[in-house]
Amino acid sequence: MAKVLITVLGTGNRTDNRTYLPGKYSLQDSDKVYETSFIASALSNHLKVDKVFMIGTDKSMWEEVYRYFSDAESSLEKIGIWEKLSNKVGERGQPSTLIEEDLINVRSAIDTYLKKINPKATGGSICKLIKFGKNNQEIFENLSIIMDLQKEIQPGDEIYLDITHGFRSIPLFMYLMIDFIQTLRKEESIQLSGIFYGMFEAQDPETSIAPVVDLNPLFQITQWTKGIYEFTNYGNVDLMVKLLKDSKLKDTMKDISDLTSLIFIKNLRSQLDRLKELIDDEVPSPLFPYVKPKIQEFADFFKGVGSGAKFQFRLAEWYFQHGRYANGFICLAESIVTQIAYLYKKSGANIDYSKSIDRSIISNIIIKDRMKNSNDAEFLKASMLYEKIKKIRNNSAHAGFLESEDYKEIFKNTGNYLNNAQKLFFDNEKKLEDFLHHHPFEELKKNYRYY
Repeated sequence: MAKVLITVLGTGNRTDNRTYLPGKYSLQDSDKVYETSFIASALSNHLKVDKVFMIGTDKSMWEEVYRYFSDAESSLEKIGIWEKLSNKVGERGQPSTLIEEDLINVRSAIDTYLKKINPKATGGSICKLIKFGKNNQEIFENLSIIMDLQKEIQPGDEIYLDITHGFRSIPLFMYLMIDFIQTLRKEESIQLSGIFYGMFEAQDPETSIAPVVDLNPLFQITQWTKGIYEFTNYGNVDLMVKLLKDSKLKDTMKDISDLTSLIFIKNLRSQLDRLKELIDDEVPSPLFPYVKPKIQEFADFFKGVGSGAKFQFRLAEWYFQHGRYANGFICLAESIVTQIAYLYKKSGANIDYSKSIDRSIISNIIIKDRMKNSNDAEFLKASMLYEKIKKIRNNSAHAGFLESEDYKEIFKNTGNYLNNAQKLFFDNEKKLEDFLHHHPFEELKKNYRYY
């Protein structure tokens, strides 16, 4: 695992001798003051980085980077390299003839410098030329260049981004690219550990020390945005859980996410009750107050749900709303069976919701036989609805290898399946109770052969 500093190089001051103005810099977590004209130097010292990825255009002041990091005035050979780089870059307003191969000595100078301040540094610095980004074509050319560069980032590497210099658009572009790369390679634990900006203009008037601020909290906003999106659209809390500091809330939300994936209803209900209590506690995160309403909205979705059957039905609604149709049909089919079991239990029948044989009797005898052969058209309709839902449920559970179904029609009619199930099995309890009274559960169970 390496520490990699990615820094952007500009063109320097508008003078004949292109440089950055020297300054005194301090970082937020240190009392040490660094005197330098390159923020990259201060950050390399402070962070003890292993390598630097320096990015600039062909007009950036590469000759000044070489002079600074190689101590070019120390030998004629180095002065010659500096002059060659300066000539390649050319005068301001004149075209540059610089190509990436010309930057080999710059890379070497940076690596030598890093080894001097940190003997354990691995080296492997890279200098990359990018376009100015003046139009869409150049922006996407830069995209290709950075995507090629990111191949040098290894799993587990810590990335530090210095956005002090360069055109304002380039640091913004780099910030977005790091976010894009992290998303594409999220399984590789590549960490953006800091986003630094040297505020030269904010020097202390008495000490002339300028702060180097870590803007990583801004990146946290991006991560929270993704986390909220995944949670509200798909019910996935994995990213949000990583961002939460409160361990109790974090553990509870992770449990809820896992339980909704497995559809473990009993445990899920207890965790939802716990969530309602925890979100009222103070959570140590400046962004959480803005996220809390979304979590509250999720908890309130199940508020006031009474029986287990109604909870299953409500969960089916939630699955359908979040595009998790297979889970939705499993819950919807099971909620119908649980509802009839609940009504039997309510009448005093000796029935166990959790026993497969009892649920099988309800599914195969009550719904598929007695309701289907009833003289009441409403019960016939209820039976046919359940069989259709069960068929979709089974086909989903078998990955679509059973009878062929028109999946577009299934998506189109999920609302109808929910509404009809609500009407025929949940809003019709009195009529159902009367029907079940004529079909005593104990008698059905006595004669039932379960395989």
